[in-house]
Amino acid sequence: MRSQLQAFLDGILPPEKLEITYSDLHGLYGGLRMCVHGSGKVDQEVVRREAPEPQRLSPDAVRELVKLLIEQEAWKQKVPDAVLIPDESRATLKIVAGDASSMIWERARELKSNDRLIRLSMLMQKLAWTADKEIKKGQN
Repeated sequence: MRSQLQAFLDGILPPEKLEITYSDLHGLYGGLRMCVHGSGKVDQEVVRREAPEPQRLSPDAVRELVKLLIEQEAWKQKVPDAVLIPDESRATLKIVAGDASSMIWERARELKSNDRLIRLSMLMQKLAWTADKEIKKGQN
């Protein structure tokens, strides 16, 4: 996965071959699913919470996200597998880069203490939602 992400940064892997999806959706509590495409397009599903409409990311913003993926080795599952306890939820991160793909997860209750998936999620949200705020400020 590292080589595919680096190929994207180097301009070898075309943007349409990259997709990064974070999800913390829970059947009872809702949450967020956000997908950033290499082109900068952002899709999101928001359930039982408030969120601004996502905006297209600039090429530099997508590169910033990919650099954090590489820094965090976000394709490696670091939390040991365990049976879910009742009412437990997980956050997931799926990366598709060319012909490589990975999916990792963390328990929702451990996101802050692990400081891994939450950093990626927060950056995705910041990049997608900050553009929205800047556009709205310019319209006022």
